[in-house]
Amino acid sequence: MGKLVLVTLPIGNLEDITIRALTTLKEQQSFLTEDTRSFKQLLSRLEIPLEGKRVTSYHDQSNPDKTNQLLALIKAGETLYLVSEAGSPVISDPAYPLIKAVVASGHQVTTIPGVTSPTTALELSALPPLPHTFHGFLPRERGKQKEQFLFWKELAGTHIFFEAPGRVLASVELLAQTLPQSQIVITRELTKKFESIYRFNADDFQQIKEQIILKGEFTILVYIKPENRQMISPDLIAQANDYILSEKQGKRQLAKILAQIVGQPTKDIYKKLC
Repeated sequence: MGKLVLVTLPIGNLEDITIRALTTLKEQQSFLTEDTRSFKQLLSRLEIPLEGKRVTSYHDQSNPDKTNQLLALIKAGETLYLVSEAGSPVISDPAYPLIKAVVASGHQVTTIPGVTSPTTALELSALPPLPHTFHGFLPRERGKQKEQFLFWKELAGTHIFFEAPGRVLASVELLAQTLPQSQIVITRELTKKFESIYRFNADDFQQIKEQIILKGEFTILVYIKPENRQMISPDLIAQANDYILSEKQGKRQLAKILAQIVGQPTKDIYKKLC
């Protein structure tokens, strides 16, 4: 029975390749890759002959027909090896549609794991590792970025994302403005010769931004502390329920009750009610 095998490749340092991945590249024939030229260059650097190998392009612009064609090969008994340009083929690469289709068809998906940027950045960040959430690349629009940052504000933990060099400063500046109490870590060129780590509090960004070298690949992390909110007692819930059902018109007492529930100042809640 055919299957799909996901192969994770080094994110920068070729010596990070696993023995299983190296053996697979040497011995197997049918590979899917986002960038065929880059993959062939990798084989050359590893001194692996290209002869006898079938290298097929599969990327985020591939249409559903391409996915169906590949699925047909797996159904016919072929094993396909899906690789990324760097790291895992499921992180910011187009593996997901094919994985979903293969699993839905009842065929096997397996993996040859390795180094990935999110986990490497998390290791080096010195931020709390649990819980953590990976968001891929940020949206380009500033308004959508801010919406995302405000959403994170309610989700305590470490958030990880990618950003292009030309947008790093603007994105992190907005992040620092939106979440001024957070801790931020910018990682650059992970596992490579010029690897850089910048750790700082959000309100210190203006002092550190001139130090950041805007070249290479960036993985950024932000830690948001959980808010100290009071436990909501059954009595408080009962008070709110009685108040609402009584149809009283006064807003000050309602603001006081709601403030205790959501953990915000009474005056702020009162302003929103007025």
